[in-house]
Amino acid sequence: MNLIVQDGLIHIGKSVDCVRAAMKYIRHSPQRLVKFKEYAEIEKCPSIKNLILDVPTRWNSTYLMLDAAQKYERAFARYDSEDHHYRDDLEKTGVLISSDWANVRRLTKFLEHFYELTLKVSGTVYVTSNSFLDDITSIDAALNNCINGVPDTNLAAMAKMMKCKFHKYYGSLGKCNMATVVASVLDPRNKFEYVEVLLGDVFRKIEGKAMCAMIKASLVELYEDYVRINASPETHTMFESVDASSSMNKHSSTTTPVIELSAILKQKVRMEMKRRKSENGLQDSKSELDRYLNEDVEDETNKFDILNWWKVNNPSTGGRVLEAFRSSLTPPVVESLIRTQDWFRENSMLLDGAENWDEIQKIEEGN
Repeated sequence: MNLIVQDGLIHIGKSVDCVRAAMKYIRHSPQRLVKFKEYAEIEKCPSIKNLILDVPTRWNSTYLMLDAAQKYERAFARYDSEDHHYRDDLEKTGVLISSDWANVRRLTKFLEHFYELTLKVSGTVYVTSNSFLDDITSIDAALNNCINGVPDTNLAAMAKMMKCKFHKYYGSLGKCNMATVVASVLDPRNKFEYVEVLLGDVFRKIEGKAMCAMIKASLVELYEDYVRINASPETHTMFESVDASSSMNKHSSTTTPVIELSAILKQKVRMEMKRRKSENGLQDSKSELDRYLNEDVEDETNKFDILNWWKVNNPSTGGRVLEAFRSSLTPPVVESLIRTQDWFRENSMLLDGAENWDEIQKIEEGN
């Protein structure tokens, strides 16, 4: 995204250069800064932000510079009328005029989408991978709106340059990291139908359909790899245990009941079937992946926690909480059961002491 925006800023024209030159002049000395603040108060500029000088190689700093500058338009005009050296010093770039400020406001509004998106995907205290596909398509929508709906020809030209760079990285699914799409499918609010509609809208129906077929194949292949990796060791271990138990009873087979021998043999055969199926990458007619994709999507809410959802629906935990007699439990109830399990694990030492049962009762009554 940094390269996309940088490529566009090169073609924006002189307005950004004018703002940068004005910022350098004002920030050149403390006396000029004091005078500028006085003019800002006189003109009642609606901002208390400090003037920021950007680093040209970092587009987000350019956005912050423009965002701060546009709120002081009247202060800059007042400084121009009061300080004759200001205009002389900016002779090469020219002083900011009304058309420049109009360009700056449009550019700032446009770059705001990318700045907020950068902050979002750079977050470290929440999950971001499941939103990458939405973010990529929102960039495409913002570029299209700028190209088709902005009267500023310079800004439209900038968006076109950015669009070319965008297509270099995201123009087709073959250029994208497939993990970004898979992560979106694994968001229970989206699943596969959401991705189908989204790609069909962005890349047109025929191309979007081909992309969805590629995604489905990659998703199944990824799932089968996980089944093979995670199931094989367990299957072999179980199979070896059956062999061991069988060998232990080899010498006493004459005294072992026929029913027990039959059960051991049947278990051995079933383990062998599972092992072969796992090695060949085969799966049941309705795999865990199929069941996930066929279930209804979760409602979109601001408080939705995708990590907690997967924790509650994790097969290793869910198998103990969700069973035939608990299949209608609501997500909040399941979450409460999970949290209760976690609490008992964390407080196992407390539960060992009989003298602490009064304390436990007080805790339960308080909750």
